[in-house]
Amino acid sequence: MRHGRAKAARKTLQYFKRTVGLQTRPFLPVLLDGNFVVAMFQQKIVPVSGRIERVLQIKSSATSSLTASFSGESIKYFITQAAVTELQFLHENLVKKKHSKADAFREALEWIRKECTVLTGGSRSLSNNKNENQKDTKKEGRAQ
Repeated sequence: MRHGRAKAARKTLQYFKRTVGLQTRPFLPVLLDGNFVVAMFQQKIVPVSGRIERVLQIKSSATSSLTASFSGESIKYFITQAAVTELQFLHENLVKKKHSKADAFREALEWIRKECTVLTGGSRSLSNNKNENQKDTKKEGRAQ
């Protein structure tokens, strides 16, 4: 990574470390998008974990020469169930068409199964209180 990009990434990570409280967590949570994972395999950027650790400046065996902002921490990868379902659907369609990109989707799905925690669950609102949600819904109804 070039010096300028590394410096900008380090400053951003330090900001989040101070404001969000990342230093109190045993791991750094990283939410991945399906398109991102597939693009990593299409561009043949492997090992994916090593590259993400390098960008986030995490010290590991693959990136031991980097100065880590989060030294001693590990990364935990997350991906949504909807993204996994979308990738599976696209992979099946590409296999049927015998498209050359099907291999990248297969590799991405295998990596997701091995390395990521799949987030499942219903929709969550920003407010935990049902009464507040109902008030907001009534206000929106009057505004229309």
